[in-house]
Amino acid sequence: MLIQFTSIFAKQMLVILSKILFFSVISTSYGSKNAASFEPFESLQFILADPMSKNGAICLQHSAFYCLHGYIFQQKQSSRPPQESDVPLMSSLLRSDNYYQLINWFDLSNSSSSCCDAQLSKYQAQGQNYGLSPFMFLEKLTNYDVSGKKLNRLSLRYSPELCLNVVTYVGFGSGKIQVTGLYNNSVDYLIVDRRPLPDFQNELQIIRISYKKPETQLTFEFFKTNVICKANPWICE
Repeated sequence: MLIQFTSIFAKQMLVILSKILFFSVISTSYGSKNAASFEPFESLQFILADPMSKNGAICLQHSAFYCLHGYIFQQKQSSRPPQESDVPLMSSLLRSDNYYQLINWFDLSNSSSSCCDAQLSKYQAQGQNYGLSPFMFLEKLTNYDVSGKKLNRLSLRYSPELCLNVVTYVGFGSGKIQVTGLYNNSVDYLIVDRRPLPDFQNELQIIRISYKKPETQLTFEFFKTNVICKANPWICE
C-alpha cells in the first residue's frame, strides 16, 4: 500500500527528515501541481524477482526476471457494468494453454499456487470495477507498446552489500512518479539479472540506473528490452 500524506505539514517534515536521515522511508510524487497539466494516474506494474523481498522471493520461484503485478487506474474507463460471466471468462482465458504463465502473471499470495484466485481478484478490483471486460483488461496487461508509458512507480530497498538500491517494483504509464521503500537517497539504483550463474559465465549481471533522474534511463522501452524480453523473447520478436 502506498503511504498517503494529506497535509502540507507532513510533506514538509518528510523533506526535512530526508536531509537528516541517511535512509529514506517515504512515498513521494514528483511533477507539476498545475491543474492544467494534471494527468490521471494509470500504471502497468511489475514485481522484480528479488530474494530479499516478500513478493519478489515468491516471484523468483517462477521467473528470474519479473512477475506481472497488474494494471492500476485512477478513473473509470467506461460505464460498462460487471457481468456475471466476467470472472468465469477471465478464469478460462488465463488457464487456456497456461496463458497466465506466458505473461508472467502468477499468484504471489501463495507460493504453492500459480493460478488463478489472486489474478481473478485483481481483475475484479483493477479491471471489472473500472468498467473493463476480461478481454479489455488483458489487452491493457499485454500492451507492450512503449509510447505513452513513462516511469510512474518505483519501489526500492537498500543493499548494504552492494551499497546500492535494488529495484523491487516498477510501474509505467501516466501521472506523477511515486517512489517508496527503505533506501539510500544518495546512491544509484540497480536491477539484478537473477538467472543461474552459469547462464552468463559466473558474472552477476546488473543494470545500474542513476538515482538523480531515474525516469530518463528507466523508460518502458529500456525495461521491456532489458527485463521483459529476456524473460519472454517472443514479446520483442
